[in-house]
Amino acid sequence: MGTFPQLRRIITDRLFNRRGIFVIDIAGERVERIVPLDRPTATKLVAEADTLDARGKLVLPGFIDSHCHTLASARYLLQIDLFGVSSLDEMVERIRSAPQFAADFVLAGRLDRMRLPESSRTAIQATLDAAFPDKPLRIGSIEGHSSWLNGAAWERLKVDQLAQRLGLPAEELAAMRESGIVHGKLGEALSEALYSTYSESERRSALAQLLDTLPARGITTLHCLEGYGSDPGIDFRVILDADTSREDIDLVLYPRTRKVELASELGLHRIGGCILVDGAIGARTAAMSKPYADCPGEQGMLYFTDEELLSFVRQSAEAGLQLALHAIGDAAIEQVLRTYEELAKEFDLAALRPRIEHFVAGTRSQFERAAKLGLASGMQPAFDYFWGGTKGGYVQALGEKRGMRTNPLATALDCGLTVGGGSDSPITPLQPRLGIYAAVNHHAESERLSFAQAVGLFTTGSASLAHEEKEKGRIAEGFLADLVVMPGTTDGSNIHEQPVLVTIKRGRVVHTNSQ
Repeated sequence: MGTFPQLRRIITDRLFNRRGIFVIDIAGERVERIVPLDRPTATKLVAEADTLDARGKLVLPGFIDSHCHTLASARYLLQIDLFGVSSLDEMVERIRSAPQFAADFVLAGRLDRMRLPESSRTAIQATLDAAFPDKPLRIGSIEGHSSWLNGAAWERLKVDQLAQRLGLPAEELAAMRESGIVHGKLGEALSEALYSTYSESERRSALAQLLDTLPARGITTLHCLEGYGSDPGIDFRVILDADTSREDIDLVLYPRTRKVELASELGLHRIGGCILVDGAIGARTAAMSKPYADCPGEQGMLYFTDEELLSFVRQSAEAGLQLALHAIGDAAIEQVLRTYEELAKEFDLAALRPRIEHFVAGTRSQFERAAKLGLASGMQPAFDYFWGGTKGGYVQALGEKRGMRTNPLATALDCGLTVGGGSDSPITPLQPRLGIYAAVNHHAESERLSFAQAVGLFTTGSASLAHEEKEKGRIAEGFLADLVVMPGTTDGSNIHEQPVLVTIKRGRVVHTNSQ
């Protein structure tokens, strides 16, 4: 791209949690040195060329989102976005008025049924059938593990035949047909089939549009969990090409595949990202040790047998790959921990730094065991922002005692676990400032983080998840000059509302805001 101006130095009097006047000297892509200054010298230096005067502003390390489904997030530029819908009438109107409604098969997503009145939550399919009897329509849920189909879409997609090929029990399929909600392995297979209709040119175009918005959000590195559809190699190519061509952001690819040899062929030292061990609490498919409070007898599901998981994890370790697995429920987390406890007898897990993604319903004991094994976790503070609290979705699903213990950030850090912050976009907004705010203002007071700890999730923590802690996540000599400048009044009470004034990537100014 080659159009971003190079900085030589930054003058600041608020360098994150350090006070005093400093000059940050930048040599090429890296911080060369950080030196205290007296006021007269600072005043003289700010007049020089290639110098950024950040006095009165807060200077932070560049933000790193450790868990993003980037191409799926970009895809919502091509679909109808139902995020924030709070009634069935609003849902229908947003679908009907969207330009994408002209498509032969309408795709919409990010519907959060917990935002709907309780009486409306079971009427989604009937509403879709009544409003759109002849237009095939599929709506993806906010948590990404279930979807609604109207009758026209059910027939167009031949869902009954797909269920038969997967060996789905007839009574389970009948229940899904009655409710219109598709989930579990059938839901995953359906999502894969629909994703395959997303062409490579569409992916490249939508990705470019999405990435263009990220410097204004202060994001300098993004962990991309990709590899969907019948040909996941398309996702891999698109992300790797974008990482090579762009100067304003680094893209760290986690290939979603169980073929360990493929990761090695790509020259990567990591695999997975969202290899599902279980589902999601919102879909009641996260594997729990006790039944859901609002679904007696239902405890979710495990997507691997113990033997299957042990085999896959062993192959990854033998190949020297860092593996990232999705585990939300405590029973899924337990299965992952048992697997790694078995393999710890043979492998240096701390060197591999395997990731348990989400860890939503983890217990203190599980966090302690994970830390002892040398594991790490990408957690999403915004999950609590959207679904935490006594009236939130977690409490409705799990009851107040378990629901208020979800996303236990302070517990994870207190147990010594390496934790990075992410969004799980498109599940929650690709916005680290919201994640930081959510961590500081967790619904459970005992799980709230300090501002410094919360910023650390999206800087040092996320850098460590990708084995990049020696060059990213800190403002220090020898580290990459990835920095964010925000208003001087920014703190944990308002960071989600504060603008990013300047974003610097590898010493170049990639975003400026005159505020």
